[in-house]
Amino acid sequence: MITLNDPRPEAHRLADPFAGVLLHAKSLARQVIMGEHGRRDTGAGEEFWQYRPYETYLDGMNAIDWRRSAKSDDLFVRQYEHKVSQTLMIWVDHADRMQSVPARDQSKSYHAAVVAMATTILADHMGEKIGHLSEPDKLGRGESALARIASRLSDQGDAVLHPSVPKSVTLLVSDFLGDMNEITNLVAQAADAGQYGVLLQVTEPREHAFPFKGRTVFQDISGRQTHKAEVAQDIRQAYLARFAERRDQLVDIARRAQWGLVDHVTSDPMLGCLQKLHVYLGRRGTR
Repeated sequence: MITLNDPRPEAHRLADPFAGVLLHAKSLARQVIMGEHGRRDTGAGEEFWQYRPYETYLDGMNAIDWRRSAKSDDLFVRQYEHKVSQTLMIWVDHADRMQSVPARDQSKSYHAAVVAMATTILADHMGEKIGHLSEPDKLGRGESALARIASRLSDQGDAVLHPSVPKSVTLLVSDFLGDMNEITNLVAQAADAGQYGVLLQVTEPREHAFPFKGRTVFQDISGRQTHKAEVAQDIRQAYLARFAERRDQLVDIARRAQWGLVDHVTSDPMLGCLQKLHVYLGRRGTR
């Protein structure tokens, strides 16, 4: 007699919304061509990184790269990469407004979770520690660390975020259309501690175009707040100006902290966003 495994547990696992996020994130991460890792510091490593000018009171004569120096009037020294294990700390906004779903697309929350998890998977693959900003004392590597972060991403509750994790790079993912005080303070504290990070703004096409016309009722996803517009197109310019003002505020926050800022619209492929993040998060130490 042939005994078949019960398919129901696996079916329930795949039906879990966040299980789908993990599967999508792993598939997305596999598509990224893993080149030379960007998070590098100079030191006594073995892999050549770059040339720098020879400094008389710092370098010995045996440090000069004569072949490179022969090509110019200056002397140059080879620098080698010192690979230091870093930590990637992430946070994804799960506010109600992130749950809105445009036609024929997934929610902002889904896009944010998939890209954040894929970024975390890539960091883990490169040998870095990973963690969630709400749990700075629970850093790790491997499947157990990924599972813990996935659990935190699926938790819709409020959490206290901790910006000061030594030798860490921070990824904050949101539409950044809510109260900006917490984000502003978090980024400022992290930057003051000498940490680098990236803000990933996830928005949907309707938020950029405001395509509404005629009599329109705007309602938040909780159903608690509504706004009726008799002629929606009449408020389009005011809305777009407010949207641009919020964008300028976000640009200013990133500029002052010398952090990266990446945009993702839910109608665009997630792969391109992930590739941009991989580059930006590799710029630690090059500010």
